[in-house]
Amino acid sequence: MTFSAKGIVFIQVLLYAFFAFSGPLVNAQPIDESALEKRIIPDLIARLDTPNIRDAAYDLGALGTLAKPAVPAIVKHLDPAPPDIRRSLLVALGQIGGKPEELLPVFIRYLRDPDRGVRHSAADAICLLGPSGAPAVP
Repeated sequence: MTFSAKGIVFIQVLLYAFFAFSGPLVNAQPIDESALEKRIIPDLIARLDTPNIRDAAYDLGALGTLAKPAVPAIVKHLDPAPPDIRRSLLVALGQIGGKPEELLPVFIRYLRDPDRGVRHSAADAICLLGPSGAPAVP
C-alpha cells in the first residue's frame, strides 16, 4: 500500500492531534513538536505553491497555533488567489491566530472583497481574534 505525500502529511497531522488531545497513555512518548517545526510545517508551507493549496491551508489551520510560522506564507498567497482559495486561506489564518496588529489589517482588507464568501471568512477570522478584533467593528 502506498500513500501520496498529501496522505502522509494528513496521517501525521491526525496522529499528532490524537496524541496531543488524548489523555496520558501507558509508556507514551511525548510528541516531538520540533518535528512539526522542522518537517511538517515546512512541507505544508511548500504545498501552498502547488495546486493542493486549499488542502495545505486546511491542514495548517487544523494545527492551530502550532502553525504560526506559516502565517507570512499564507498572507503572501492571498492576493493572487481566486475567491475559493482566499476563503480557505482566511479560515486557516483565523484558526492559526497570531499577532492581532499583523492580522487585523489583512482581515479588514478582505471585508471589502467582491466575493461574499471571502468577506464572510474574513469576518469569521476577526471573530476568532476575540476582543483584539474590536477595532474592526465600526
